[in-house]
Amino acid sequence: MHTFFRLLCGLLLLTLAGCVSVGELKQELNNRQSVATSLDQLDYRPLASEVPLSIKMNEQQAYLFPSGKSFAAGLAVPDVKNPHKLEISTYLTSSYIPSASVFVPRFLFLDAQKQIVGELGKYRLTRESDFWKGGYFHASVAIPASTSFVVMYTDENPEPVLGTMTDNGIEHALPHAPSGSVSLTLSKPFPADYDFSTAVIKDSVQTYSSSKADFFVVSRLQQAATNNSLQKTLQLNQGRGLTMTPYLVDQEVPTQKVSVQLLGRTHYAAPILALTNTVYEIKGDVEFTPQANKVYVVKGVLGEDYSAIWLEEQGTGNIVGNKIEKHGSTALGILEK
Repeated sequence: MHTFFRLLCGLLLLTLAGCVSVGELKQELNNRQSVATSLDQLDYRPLASEVPLSIKMNEQQAYLFPSGKSFAAGLAVPDVKNPHKLEISTYLTSSYIPSASVFVPRFLFLDAQKQIVGELGKYRLTRESDFWKGGYFHASVAIPASTSFVVMYTDENPEPVLGTMTDNGIEHALPHAPSGSVSLTLSKPFPADYDFSTAVIKDSVQTYSSSKADFFVVSRLQQAATNNSLQKTLQLNQGRGLTMTPYLVDQEVPTQKVSVQLLGRTHYAAPILALTNTVYEIKGDVEFTPQANKVYVVKGVLGEDYSAIWLEEQGTGNIVGNKIEKHGSTALGILEK
């Protein structure tokens, strides 16, 4: 027993030893001399299509941007004639969520003369996790055609403000870190006229109590399973007994014709509640063409006499695609729950 306790304490100390506060990271940046006085004096590492590149920001040069001092990673783009996508993973500074922070990158796009031709400060980041590397946020950003170089940096007030949940459902805001570990993967070139615009589909929930809710989610997108709100809620409420907190996620989709499978299902906080109560379920496929920058919401109703699920445009309530309906009971059998 004592050996197990000492082992547990040792693991906890190792975890906490890896925690570096935001204040310490800021002090490290403040102590770093800014060697480069212009963007053309930064070091630029080559990006190769579909080859991951790992970057530790505190190992990069410091540079004084108009928005303030930051570590700066210079990147060279191999094919400047066509646009690319850049897949970004920025990792939490600690696996202990209450002590964690995260580096939120900003980007400058430069031409062959290292003159600024564009910038990107606000974009979509989604929370992910890796068994070996821990929690991180993922983004996919477009690099415009004619971009020869990219500079990755940050500032004091990046957007969006990020947060995460612990495994017991407690939400934490994540402070912004001036440095961190980032993984980048450049796509193959896209056609010059490729449309990178996107829309968003949100899941929804109808909550009845602290232990019961009806979820309406995107369960499959273009035939591929999604990480939807039902799964997230199940994951983040493990070990909470007969209580749960719904956790809603959304899906980013291209503005091209897409096929989505919608799922409406009753969910309980514990399996024993599902076994002893009624679980309704309805699902079906919807095809539609999203419009750029629009937000769509999965809506539905579940009941003994009638169930339905559909997609509607946020704000107007207009239904897009077909409405999936069933008159009569959609209750699942004991072996289907």
